[in-house]
Amino acid sequence: MADGQLRVYLDSCVVLRYLEGDPDIVSVLDPVMHQIKQGTGPVSLYTSQLSVTEVAYIVDKHAEGIREDDLEDIRMFWRDAPIMKVETTVHAAELGRSVIRACRHLTPPGQDLSIKARSVDAVHIGTAQWVKAQEIWTTDGPLLKLNSVIDRLEIKRPYNPKPQLFEI
Repeated sequence: MADGQLRVYLDSCVVLRYLEGDPDIVSVLDPVMHQIKQGTGPVSLYTSQLSVTEVAYIVDKHAEGIREDDLEDIRMFWRDAPIMKVETTVHAAELGRSVIRACRHLTPPGQDLSIKARSVDAVHIGTAQWVKAQEIWTTDGPLLKLNSVIDRLEIKRPYNPKPQLFEI
């Protein structure tokens, strides 16, 4: 990875929505991953090995249940996609635990937790911090709410930081 690249951590929900063919996600990730493969992208993508577990199946919205060939689609994606799969280390888990504690301090005593980090989100955030990601891309509403809680890490919806210019 070249210096100066934006380090982006992908939440598993983005990968799942990509595999499900969500046009909003596909229209962002396809050009970003193409640019990475060509060596022209301003982004490097990371995710946790936890994401490999979380993306267990693809729901076909046009049929009942789970597609028969989804396991092979998932395997091929993880094999071919230019996404670095990062081990969740004890240090990353401790960083995630700090996120859970920070959220607890943001809620006044006696009130429901208005800003809450679920354990799995905290693991993703801790892993993102461990790889020194500057952004987490997610479509998960509760995780997006944590954007203001985490120092030096933006949590946002996926976007293409280097839009492709097409000849007409």
